[in-house]
Amino acid sequence: KPFACGHPFIESIANCFLNGNIPVIDNTSAFIEAHRWELYERYSLFSKLLNLFHISWSKKIATASSMLAPTGLAEDVSTKFPPS
Repeated sequence: KPFACGHPFIESIANCFLNGNIPVIDNTSAFIEAHRWELYERYSLFSKLLNLFHISWSKKIATASSMLAPTGLAEDVSTKFPPS
């Protein structure tokens, strides 16, 4: 019964018993681990890129807001209401 241990191949079960219960990584597990590692690497790079975009955007907002003249009351606007 090769599927009794969760492996579809009898060789992986036989190797498990012959090697003293050392887990054997078959091709499917190796492929999944390689794919998982590649996804982790891409996610890590994407996170770094997103962080750089956020920093750049924040700096642009700060620069733009510092370029604006301080707003105050305009001289031609009456501060008295209602105007007399």
